[in-house]
Amino acid sequence: MKMMYPGPKNPPNHVVFKVHPQMTKRDVQQYLEKIYNVPVADVRVKMVYHDLEPIDEPAFRSAQRLADSTQFPPKPERYEKVAYVRLVPGEVFVFPDLFKDKRPSDAVDILNGGDAAKSQEAISDDSKKVENNKLQPLKGCSKWFAS
Repeated sequence: MKMMYPGPKNPPNHVVFKVHPQMTKRDVQQYLEKIYNVPVADVRVKMVYHDLEPIDEPAFRSAQRLADSTQFPPKPERYEKVAYVRLVPGEVFVFPDLFKDKRPSDAVDILNGGDAAKSQEAISDDSKKVENNKLQPLKGCSKWFAS
């Protein structure tokens, strides 16, 4: 059971889950009530079928799978079940905003015109590292191998 983002226009007491295809409405309701102590008013489930073949599988693999079914694993299921759960009145679920307090990194601050002295120091340190890491001629080998 995996929680999905319901979208910005969903009411705050509606939650969407991707569930196993064999789960029923009652299974989803009992799962939420007994394990997570979440009061549930209503559950609706919908089968979602993906009619497109997986992009990462080459076409000849399907023919090979048909020819010898013991050699390759079966095709992955292309359908899933989505459960729309409505919580009891008074219960509200707000999907968390994970990136609300996230700051850009120091490198982005420097690029945006942060501290110029730090950026010059970083550039000079990087250039020194590059100069020190240049390939030195290999000892005991001809120059042809060292270049």
